[in-house]
Amino acid sequence: MTTPEQFAARLARLRSVSGKSYRRLGAETGLGYATVAGYCTGRHLPQLAVTAQFTRLLTALGVPQGEEQEEWLRLLRELRSETRSLQTGDVNPYPGLRGFEAADAGYFHGREDVVARIVTMLEGDGRSAVIVVGASGTGKSSLLRAGLVPVFRESTVCRREDRPWRDGRPRRPASLLTQSSSWTSSKSCSP
Repeated sequence: MTTPEQFAARLARLRSVSGKSYRRLGAETGLGYATVAGYCTGRHLPQLAVTAQFTRLLTALGVPQGEEQEEWLRLLRELRSETRSLQTGDVNPYPGLRGFEAADAGYFHGREDVVARIVTMLEGDGRSAVIVVGASGTGKSSLLRAGLVPVFRESTVCRREDRPWRDGRPRRPASLLTQSSSWTSSKSCSP
């Protein structure tokens, strides 16, 4: 066994010979049945943090304790190390459950039309604010951080601290604020 696929295939053979279901193996080992199925089908390798449960799985599959189980654990550590070293040099463009940040802008794709619409609203329509609404987990923060922030970092739109404010109000009349090119897109933020 030198690959994760071979590791999984050997586990699957042991499970087949044992005649035990994934659910039964999960109950005997303290692992979820879907986790056991994932190990046997090659979806993922066992984490080193669950070595005790994996050892119970090996026992439930008929692998004798001692040298044979130690060999499985040695192989698992070796495969995990190889998998990790392959991933270390590569940049993973998917942040998982973490949202995209401005530094991830190069990997943030598929929302260009929404970013363009927000930019148009802020620059071209003279709006001072745009509210982004959506269900939890739909990417609102990623849209703003990795989509919109990089656009504005490279643009000539005035930052809030550069705008001419007096007593919390803009110095220009409201009618001029609706003409966005004279207010938000100018290179000079002077009144």
